[in-house]
Amino acid sequence: MKKFQTRSAMLVAVIILIASAAMLLLKKKPVAVEWRVLSSGEALETVLANGRVAGSRITPLALLSSGIVSTIPVSEGMTVAEGDTLLILDNREEHNRVRQRTTELSIARINLEKLQGAELREAQETFRQARLIEEAQTRLYGRSDTLYKQGAITREAFDEIAKTLAIRNSERVVAETRLESLKTGERALRESQVEKARLLLDEAQIALSRTVLRAPSDGKVIEIALEPGAYAAAGARLVLFLPSDSMAVIEAQVDELDAGRIHVGQRAVVGIYGDDTVQYEAVVRGVTGRIDTERGTATVRIGITSGNVLLIADQTVSVQIITGSQSAARVVEQRFRFTADGSTFVYVKQGGRVVRKQVVCTDIGNGRSILDEGVADGDTVVFAPGLGDNVPVTLLRSR
Repeated sequence: MKKFQTRSAMLVAVIILIASAAMLLLKKKPVAVEWRVLSSGEALETVLANGRVAGSRITPLALLSSGIVSTIPVSEGMTVAEGDTLLILDNREEHNRVRQRTTELSIARINLEKLQGAELREAQETFRQARLIEEAQTRLYGRSDTLYKQGAITREAFDEIAKTLAIRNSERVVAETRLESLKTGERALRESQVEKARLLLDEAQIALSRTVLRAPSDGKVIEIALEPGAYAAAGARLVLFLPSDSMAVIEAQVDELDAGRIHVGQRAVVGIYGDDTVQYEAVVRGVTGRIDTERGTATVRIGITSGNVLLIADQTVSVQIITGSQSAARVVEQRFRFTADGSTFVYVKQGGRVVRKQVVCTDIGNGRSILDEGVADGDTVVFAPGLGDNVPVTLLRSR
């Protein structure tokens, strides 16, 4: 009897051990997951693209005039601003001509002002006096005609009065003609003299400007072909010039579906592959109107606005174009989203397990999404391959 009881106890122990082992085998092991605690903040809507640094556009600079090089106020490698002087020819003759033409213009203007001032007033007064004298002589002639017919004066006296009237009439005509000439013909002549002098001065200033080579934009002097004292031929290359923006223009290829969201003036960020520490602020300068139908892309020109750009021609870079922003947005990487049966959901950690929650979301580019509905600030969303509802999890790491 005692031996039977011992065997029964051993059998029960074995059954319990087997049951425990089975439960351990059936119990699910927690899944290690990545996780994010949701919080609201500003979210940038972006378009990502690969870009290529446009080739350097070194520009040869020349003058339209020939002459002896007088001064070179810059040196090779110097950074200059738009309009800075790079080279000057011996232009003493051109300077003298400008001074001469300036004097001629001043004289022509003075003559015109005199015509409009003292001369005109003098001619007006002369004409007024001549007209008054002529009118007085006309009245005298009328009375003399009556007296002559009455026999009160002689024929000789009457003829003398008529002769004097003719002289006064002639004087009035001369004064009137001079006044009209000053008002019309003479004025037009002197105005034309002023205009001619102005044109000659403009020509002289243009000739002077052609003896000075200036920087067409901000940039750098790469090479100077001549030294002071050398002869510079018109049209010959004198300076090699690199505009500041020639090495800071990126040609990026964006998906044709994103092209409609990109506009001139939008902010962009340019990065270097393999070096996350280097980023350049940039701006959209242009969007091509043509679509590459084979690749389904459009070309966007990006201009870097930050200084000290360390890029080389044809280098491949990353481009992030900022197309908009949203405030109070909950942003997660797109891998935290799952899709099934036409709905989108995320897994939210509750206790030691996860709960599946349906959400409404918006893609904002750069592999990110805004969770618009279905979750709240403070929720912990998780990701791991093969997750399912009510699966036990353990937090792996957070980024």
